[in-house]
Amino acid sequence: MEKVVNESVWGIRDYDAENHWRKLNLKKHKINVPTIIALGGSGTITERAANGMLEIIEGMLRSVLGDVDICKEMDLIGVAYGVHTIDEASAQQKQTGDLLQREIEDFANNILLPLCYDEKGNLLSIDEICKNFSLITFVTHCAGAQILDELLEYVLFKVGIQNDQINEELIENLSSSIKHVSYAPINGIGQRVPTTYFYSAKDRTFAGNILFNDISFEFNVLPSSIEEISLFLKSKRSYYGKIPSLGVVAGQLQNDGKGRKMIDEHSFSVLRKLMTGETMPFNGRVSANRDCFSKIMSIVIAKCVQNSFINYVQDKPEFFTLEEVREEINEFIEGFYGYRFNEIKNLKKIYKKYEINSKLGLAKDKQF
Repeated sequence: MEKVVNESVWGIRDYDAENHWRKLNLKKHKINVPTIIALGGSGTITERAANGMLEIIEGMLRSVLGDVDICKEMDLIGVAYGVHTIDEASAQQKQTGDLLQREIEDFANNILLPLCYDEKGNLLSIDEICKNFSLITFVTHCAGAQILDELLEYVLFKVGIQNDQINEELIENLSSSIKHVSYAPINGIGQRVPTTYFYSAKDRTFAGNILFNDISFEFNVLPSSIEEISLFLKSKRSYYGKIPSLGVVAGQLQNDGKGRKMIDEHSFSVLRKLMTGETMPFNGRVSANRDCFSKIMSIVIAKCVQNSFINYVQDKPEFFTLEEVREEINEFIEGFYGYRFNEIKNLKKIYKKYEINSKLGLAKDKQF
């Protein structure tokens, strides 16, 4: 039996608020600075969980950008899903959350669609729309990727069809300019926008299901070693154009070191453990994958944010390709594994090219 229990709650990181979390009034908020919008898995049903996801992302940015406290110059937005389904047949009630269609439309109408129109309600040029959307980086986990897909479908439909005419150029350019990074997305490689996705091949939630069968079929191989990370770049033709996806798949991130039941590698919180060294050793030692995998994802998110700041201060937007991302990840992996047997006391030289000049964050009152 399905019923609505409570409504979804949007929030934003606020360093003056308790736990650095403040509820967000969608009707009053406007995107006018670089922004991360995080959509968690279906278990993200509390404000604490939503804020925790933002905290992990914030930590990933700081691990790359070092002394540049960029998080205070941008917005990080998350959502605690309303509980809409209760499995009352189960002895222990299982609660899952998502966004209802009206909640998807409410967020799109108040936050995303205003990026497409001027104050008089006139549609902006394609370059202006793409520039405005380039301020956003979407970070999702599991079912959050599917929710983003539904959210963007609504936006692209509303802005791409004017006076019963389909603006294919606008739809294709806008969809290709949106940045999306996802950990264990439930809808796999079939994203609506260019996506860099991250999986562990030992993810217990997805292991052996149709998602990994799809990945195996598309790429013919999955990494099998705990010290192996594979990259897959694939493009699929869709109504929205030729949409590329870049997969970063680790053979395994961790286990208990004794061949027993593996620790869950599906939860987004495993990324916090990877970053802080809280994961269990593998056969008496720490897997190099543990550090390399989380740092790759941190670098990709930082690259997206860097792009937002670049476009924030210049008139004509710049974009990067997933081919470029793949090459940079390959370079990082080669450097990481080439030197992993030595103690690396300072990784700043590896991250140097990803650092953002602090002056890019000064013009925070700029409006679009």
